[in-house]
Amino acid sequence: MGLFGIGLEASWPKLEGLKPRLEGYPSQVADKIAHPGVEICDLGLIDSPEKALEASHAMRRADVDTLHVACALVLGASQFLTFDAKQRLVARESGLEVPVEKATSCQESAKHS
Repeated sequence: MGLFGIGLEASWPKLEGLKPRLEGYPSQVADKIAHPGVEICDLGLIDSPEKALEASHAMRRADVDTLHVACALVLGASQFLTFDAKQRLVARESGLEVPVEKATSCQESAKHS
């Protein structure tokens, strides 16, 4: 799974101390979601278009999921909705309630309505 922080490089001189704080958050999230069998690809702080491009290539090379689960944890969510099996597993094991078990096709949904 891909994990990264987001900021704006141009704001660092104006907001003293913010960059080091933001750089520390991904490791805090990684600690919360760490689980055997879950590999976390920490891409660091992305604060420029160049770093975003590098990170997107790194995520494709590593075949990682974006950590929507991490966002849910940081934001204090109690439920997590996804049809992605990997995200569902990580969300459950991170303590989130995952009320949807599997995806249904459009045809199946139409049959039940």
